[in-house]
Amino acid sequence: MRVSTSGTEIPSAGNRRRFQVAFDTVFGYRVTIILYAEHTMPSYIPTSVSRPHPLLLTLTWADGFSSTITLETFREECPCALCKGETIMGTTYLVGIKQFVPGMNELERLEPVGNYGVQATWKDKHDSGIYTWQMLRLIAEKNALRKNEIDDYMRSDEEKKARLN
Repeated sequence: MRVSTSGTEIPSAGNRRRFQVAFDTVFGYRVTIILYAEHTMPSYIPTSVSRPHPLLLTLTWADGFSSTITLETFREECPCALCKGETIMGTTYLVGIKQFVPGMNELERLEPVGNYGVQATWKDKHDSGIYTWQMLRLIAEKNALRKNEIDDYMRSDEEKKARLN
C-alpha cells in the first residue's frame, strides 16, 4: 500500500493497516486524515490521500486509478440528509435551502467510519456526511480534474504568493 510522502504508517494488529496523513495548508489550517485499509476491498479503499493545494484533494487506489477533485465538489457531494435530502418510501424530502457560510468548503478532517468509509468535518463544523469507499471512488471518477485544471490551481497559488512577497 502506498502512502503519500507526508503520510506515515502506524503499526496495527491483524489484517488492518492504519495510515495517518497530515497536511498544513497555506492558510495555516492543519488537516489530518486517518485511513484504515482492509485487505478485503482493495479497489475501493484509497491507498493515498493528499492535498496538493488547499482547494484540492488527490485520491489514489490500489488498481492505479488516481484523480484530483476540488473540495467544493467534495462538499457538494455530501451524502447527508441535510445536503441531499431524506428519502422516505421513494420520495426525497429536502430539509432546507443550501446556505453559503464561510469555511463551508474548507476540509478540517477525514475520519474512518467502521470499515466502509470516511466522515468529513468541514470548517463550518458540518460533519454528518459519511462517504462510503464506493461513493468516494464514484465521486473521484465523476469529478476528476484534468491536468490543465490542476495546473491552473497551482499557478494561481504561486501568483498569489508572488504578490505577497
